[in-house]
Amino acid sequence: MAGQEGNPTHEEALQLWKFMESGEPMRHPWKHETNPRHKFHDNITWPLLRPVMNTFAQGKITHWWHWNNLPEEIDLEKQGGVLLAGNKESFSLEADLHAMRVARRIAMSLGGWDEAYIIGPDMEKTTPEQLSEGWRYAFEGRANDPRRQYCAIIVHGPIRILAGLDDFVVGSLKPFSMETVPIKSVGPFPHRAGLPLL
Repeated sequence: MAGQEGNPTHEEALQLWKFMESGEPMRHPWKHETNPRHKFHDNITWPLLRPVMNTFAQGKITHWWHWNNLPEEIDLEKQGGVLLAGNKESFSLEADLHAMRVARRIAMSLGGWDEAYIIGPDMEKTTPEQLSEGWRYAFEGRANDPRRQYCAIIVHGPIRILAGLDDFVVGSLKPFSMETVPIKSVGPFPHRAGLPLL
C-alpha cells in the first residue's frame, strides 16, 4: 500500500479493515468477552470506565487487568508473529521518578501515542471456525521494553494498536488456549483514524 513515505493513508487503512472483515461475518470486534475473566472488573469496573474511555481515549477498550504475562515457551517471532517498527517520536514509558512513570503510563493508556497499526486475522490462513471463536492480541517488546504480554479480551475482527518508542512483535492467540493464530498487519498511520483501539 502506497501512502506517504510508504505508509498507508487513512483511506487505505479503512480499505484493509473492510477487506479483512469481508471473508466471514464477525461479531462486533470489541464485544467484551474475556479469558481469563476477572468477574469484578469485567462486570463492574469496565462499564463504569466506558464513558471516560469513549470521551478521552477514543473508546480504547483495554485496562490494566486485561494484560497477562506470556508463558516463557511462547516466542511470537518464531510462531507467526510480525515485527513492527516503533515510533521514535513517542514518549518512553520509563522515567527516573515513579510519579513520572505512572503519569506516562496513564497518558499512554488514554491514547497518548501518535501512531498506530491495524492487525487482524490473516483471512487466507484462518478457517471460518477460527474467525467465529475469535482471537487474543499478544506482543513482545524489544530494546528498552521487556514486556511480553497478551490481552484477555477476545476480539472477532481487526483492531488498532498504538506504537510506542521501541520496535515490538505482535501476534495472536486462540481464545481458550496458547496456540497462535496467523495475523496480518498494516501501518503505521495516525492513531486517530476511526478504527477500534485496543
